[in-house]
Amino acid sequence: MNILDVNSGNTVTLNITVENFYISFKIKEIEGDNTNEFFQINNDIRFIRNVDNTKPVKVIFHDPTNFYSPYTRAEGYFNIERSDANVFTMTFSLQGVENTEIETFEYTMGGDGAYLSIFNKVFDFNWSEVDSSRSAPPIEYKMTLTNNTNGCKITCLLQPLKFD
Repeated sequence: MNILDVNSGNTVTLNITVENFYISFKIKEIEGDNTNEFFQINNDIRFIRNVDNTKPVKVIFHDPTNFYSPYTRAEGYFNIERSDANVFTMTFSLQGVENTEIETFEYTMGGDGAYLSIFNKVFDFNWSEVDSSRSAPPIEYKMTLTNNTNGCKITCLLQPLKFD
């Protein structure tokens, strides 16, 4: 990236390397008894692709009065397993920023299914053919996580990627 110093008139070239990439789902709705203190409406779940592909995840809170100062509520790791019956299960191992204890949460994945192709491609799960057939590309990608213990449903929408 070239930057012009307007005071001196000099141009400087900055070499920038992007080490991590993430896809972000915003939690839009919760139905049932939510036992995951980190997953609250309007929080973001950021699935991070790093060099080692260790599948880190962050849960981000946005203060409605100060949207430009996000706060990390929890950090950890995620994984997705696909059963022989084509059921996808997402597991989160999360640790709150104030806590030292790691909590594990397990969810069956649902929704329109198109987001599974994104996870497969970005995180190299190497699933053969993920059914995401649609007649037209979806306007939004919806992911529904259902708690395997109590049936609580958490609906999330993929946030648009911005390149500006």
